[in-house]
Amino acid sequence: MKNFLQYELWKNCNNRCKFCYNLGQKNYSDIKNRLRTIIEDIKNIDYKKFSDFGITGGEFFDGQLDELNLKSDFYILINEICKKIKEKKIIRFLVNTSFIYKSRDDIIFFIETLKRNKCLTETLFCTSFDTIHRFNESSLKTWKDNMKFLYKKYKIRIHTEIIITNDFCKKILNDEFNIIDFQNKYHTFVDFIQPAVPYGLNKTKKEFEKTVKNFFPERKIFLSTIKKLQNMGYDLTRFLSIDDHADETHCVLNGKIKNVKNRTILEKYISPYRKPNQVGYIDSDKFMREDVELFLLDV
Repeated sequence: MKNFLQYELWKNCNNRCKFCYNLGQKNYSDIKNRLRTIIEDIKNIDYKKFSDFGITGGEFFDGQLDELNLKSDFYILINEICKKIKEKKIIRFLVNTSFIYKSRDDIIFFIETLKRNKCLTETLFCTSFDTIHRFNESSLKTWKDNMKFLYKKYKIRIHTEIIITNDFCKKILNDEFNIIDFQNKYHTFVDFIQPAVPYGLNKTKKEFEKTVKNFFPERKIFLSTIKKLQNMGYDLTRFLSIDDHADETHCVLNGKIKNVKNRTILEKYISPYRKPNQVGYIDSDKFMREDVELFLLDV
């Protein structure tokens, strides 16, 4: 399996989630130049090393293309990606999006562009769902409506990431949320990510938890959760990739462009640029992924 290379295009987003990894981070000073640099990078990537290519934000389809005057540059980038897909150099194209937007004009234009270029089947749309702190009643309805509408109209492939919050674990244990039913209802498959303090905040998880309640799970509750899921027949290996899913990410951290080689750091079970007291359990600095591995060895 070849590696996954991801580029962060910009940080602009209208959702302002309380736990967003971009919270407190500076945006790029020259986004147009950033896109042009990425376009040149795409022409020179070592595709023997990378076969999966992804773009992340920020958000792309909630008015940002017009607000930032970037639509032309963005679609030059997308057309370059489509060329590499047609050349069989990019096997899978991953696009992060919230699906929380009232107007579908931008996302439909994007999907139609991929369809016209015969690249839609190689594209995986990556979204997020959380049981706490992501949605209000209106935005949750918008997310659900867009998921159903876009799948029905285009049969797009959708991957959903869920943060392992304490609230999520409690809802699993109390039969208030069922992962398998969720996947079937929204035609998606789920992966998980461990909760973490946003990169731009110099806080411990206990300090962060004071304002974002029920976010970091108690270790005992998480272990009970994976035991219940295992008894339900759920594939617990989905919990083994609970950090940054890209092997290499080009992004901005603390105002500077970084090339983050995540997998090297993930061998230590921890996200880049974070300390153990900023990631995982509220009551322990033990690694969540390590606990899953040990659990799988015992069963």
